[in-house]
Amino acid sequence: MSLTVQQIGPKCMPRVFPQVRNLIASGLEDTDDCTAEDAKEYLERGDWQLYAAFNTNNEIKGVYVTTINYSPTGKIAVIISAAGKGLASMDVFNQLCDKVKELGAVKIRALAKESAARLYKRVGFVEKAILVEKKLWVE
Repeated sequence: MSLTVQQIGPKCMPRVFPQVRNLIASGLEDTDDCTAEDAKEYLERGDWQLYAAFNTNNEIKGVYVTTINYSPTGKIAVIISAAGKGLASMDVFNQLCDKVKELGAVKIRALAKESAARLYKRVGFVEKAILVEKKLWVE
């Protein structure tokens, strides 16, 4: 399957979000920090970026949601949500890398469960750390 990755800008979000909401939600299902509706707000403000993978029939087959973090060594693109078919192919992932490089990113990162980390390793990611968490306030 040949996919083309394109950035979807904030102005297009009201029209495009209904098509990608479930994919974004799927990519966020292992976090309790953010919902698809939260992501929509960040995407509409331009704080986060949405990249959609289109097939030859112009159908969206997958999405990446990213943000840019700053570090002393340069901008780092962080994948917040990724879901859909074909995103773990080297061609599709290289397209995403090219897009975030255009924003000045010098690295790309993702927090991932073990199963997703295996997919990321297929496109060149190297495990750097394991994130653990504990809630400090009980609701």
